[in-house]
Amino acid sequence: MTGAMTIQDDRMVRKFCQTYYKAFDSRRDKLIYLFQAMENEMATYPAFTFNGTHVVGANQIQGFLHLLGDTEHE
Repeated sequence: MTGAMTIQDDRMVRKFCQTYYKAFDSRRDKLIYLFQAMENEMATYPAFTFNGTHVVGANQIQGFLHLLGDTEHE
């Protein structure tokens, strides 16, 4: 086991994000919770690989939000 969680396609990324994202009403709370959730996952899985190529970390939260269709800026 490599310690990395492999995400095969953007549908799985979307599902992962929505698990955490949809539980909150305000966008601010969603962002905070999603960021914390990703950090918690990274403590368990040091890296996420996307199609075995890209390392996805908590600092790339905007990319996850883009997959969710939430690209507005405050």
